[in-house]
Amino acid sequence: MDFTVLSASEVREDFRQFFLTNNSQGTFKHVFDDVKKQLRGTACLLHRKDCLRCHATNNEDVDLMISGSPCDPFSQQSGKRYRDGAVVQHKDYDTTFTTMVEMYVRYQPPIG
Repeated sequence: MDFTVLSASEVREDFRQFFLTNNSQGTFKHVFDDVKKQLRGTACLLHRKDCLRCHATNNEDVDLMISGSPCDPFSQQSGKRYRDGAVVQHKDYDTTFTTMVEMYVRYQPPIG
C-alpha cells in the first residue's frame, strides 16, 4: 500500500526506532519526540537544523490522523485514579485534552 506519513511523534526512542526500522520505504517526512513539538513546528529529529519549521506550517492535506492518548491519567489500574483531581492534575492530561484537540482542529482530517 502506497502511503506517506506526513508527521509522527513518539516520546520513547525505542518505539520510534521500531516504527522507522519497519518502514523500509522511507515514507516518514517528519518525526518528533513530543507531540507538542510536532504541533508547534520545531525542527524534527530527521532534519534537525535543516528544517526549522517542520510540518506545522505545511498546508498538506491530512487524509487520516491516528493518535493515541497516554494511558496513565485514565487507567483504572492506577491506585491514584479515583482520588479527587487525579486525572486533571496528571502531567499527561494536557497532551490529550489540549494538544491533541488542537491538532485535530488545525488539520481537520476527514478520518481520525
